[in-house]
Amino acid sequence: MNKKGLFFVFEGGEGGGKSTVQKWLAESLIAAGYNVLSLREPGATALGEAIRSLIMSLTPKEQSASPLTELFLFQAARAELVPRIKEALKRGKIVLLDRFTPSTVAYQGYGKEMDLGLIEQTSQLATGGLKPNLTLLFDIPPKVSLERARARGQLDRFEGEGLDFHHRVRQGYLTQAQKNENSGKWVVIDATLPLETVQEQALKSLQKLLDERE
Repeated sequence: MNKKGLFFVFEGGEGGGKSTVQKWLAESLIAAGYNVLSLREPGATALGEAIRSLIMSLTPKEQSASPLTELFLFQAARAELVPRIKEALKRGKIVLLDRFTPSTVAYQGYGKEMDLGLIEQTSQLATGGLKPNLTLLFDIPPKVSLERARARGQLDRFEGEGLDFHHRVRQGYLTQAQKNENSGKWVVIDATLPLETVQEQALKSLQKLLDERE
């Protein structure tokens, strides 16, 4: 009989290192003998990757899609991915996902100031009610994000939305974390700390649930 699968989501603003930490965790867990499926949103399916390419090809200054259109694109990619996640969990896999519904709340809801009720409704439709066992939020102030974007030569992408946008996104994430602070379902990690420290904190957060699964 398969052990129950676990679903971990990695969230945060630009430059927080969540994707780097997710990759490191996937490699570490696989080396430890876990059956891991590491995914990203949008993406991880043919349709999802096509939607990702479309969205990424439009820089903010050239953005022709309305916020509503963008919301539906993200939710379409999510609806396509969720069955794959559910199947993996059914098979007892450890699923690591770069972005999920909290990103939509933070970026579309707070960043682009869309109706949060609409976002909740469309997210429910896209996910069928699927919830992660744990969400890790890699929190980073927009000023630090800007410095990291400059160092990576990705300043255009960051500045295209403006600093105020990224402040709203961060607030959206922190608001969600605060609402869930007593649930045991969210962990906030200071992403300004050294990468090794961030990785250790992330692994420690996952390990508790992994140990309970044994």
